[in-house]
Amino acid sequence: KLLEELVNQWDSIEPYGEPLTDEGYNRMLLALFSISSPMAVSFRDQIIFVLKMMADMKSPHLRKLSLKTIEKVAEGDDQLMLLPVITRTVSSRLVDDTISVREAALSFVGSYVVNFPKIAAAFHPSLIMCLADTGVSVRKRAIRIFQEVLSTNPHYKGRSEACDAMLQRAAYRKEEDTVRDLIYDLFTKLWLQDGDQIVAGSRPSPRKGPPTSPTESPLGKSSLQIVTPTPPQNGSRARSTIKRVELAAEMMMEVVRTAGTGEHLEKFLKKLYDAKLDEERGRRRKSRGEISRQHLETLVNALFELLTSLEENRAIRGPGVGKEIAATLRTIEILSGS
Repeated sequence: KLLEELVNQWDSIEPYGEPLTDEGYNRMLLALFSISSPMAVSFRDQIIFVLKMMADMKSPHLRKLSLKTIEKVAEGDDQLMLLPVITRTVSSRLVDDTISVREAALSFVGSYVVNFPKIAAAFHPSLIMCLADTGVSVRKRAIRIFQEVLSTNPHYKGRSEACDAMLQRAAYRKEEDTVRDLIYDLFTKLWLQDGDQIVAGSRPSPRKGPPTSPTESPLGKSSLQIVTPTPPQNGSRARSTIKRVELAAEMMMEVVRTAGTGEHLEKFLKKLYDAKLDEERGRRRKSRGEISRQHLETLVNALFELLTSLEENRAIRGPGVGKEIAATLRTIEILSGS
């Protein structure tokens, strides 16, 4: 009744007297909904209640259901994942005492970090911790997430730390073979796969309409805003074409620099193609791949080009360039001895 009266009143406004368009009608409906709907008015309180249930340590089932609820809410606006209260609460579930809750939280986070670099950066420390989780399924899922992130966004800021952490897991004597094989497969595809060029750095098209700021969210104290869910866009993506071998050389150097040693990379290259008798299994370990001498030489050449670039831009790159040069030389030494 009220809506009908508003429409009639709007249609009779002078001097135009033009009827509402479909878009105008929808906008008025949303405006009315935002100030009169109990759900819209109480949205902030409802989300805070769900977050409190997610922190309830008495019921793992309740924590899982709360994660599913927040996941459905975030489908309407992915920027909610950047709110400190949500980032903090979901991250705490990644170290939950119950493995099923950790798996649910990791699956939830993994669905966002691949396509949204800012969300990946917000959850990066928690994802690194998942690589050392006591649950094999959690470690496997974390490795697969990093594989997707590094494949779609090779220039991911946390790539060196993530790669070094995974190399350490592969070198860990008590690690499960299935987990180790996933890591070997990841680096084989990322570093040792033949191919001249790859398309990297693709990102989703910008969302239409004004950007949502984490400080102006429905959970904040600011006035409620009309939020319309935006479905994923299949339009154009920002892409940059780079040489695979140059990317691999750069990432290897960064891993050596981050670790402060080339031991982790050296062990990886050694164990990757190790065909010695496996005493525990009583059979010969299957070779996990082959790397040609030509490919090694190509990687070494790319590292020399990187070394030249570092020297030429020493003044621009700042004091940290010394560690990068040392790491590049150490990486060349490792690959030359492989």
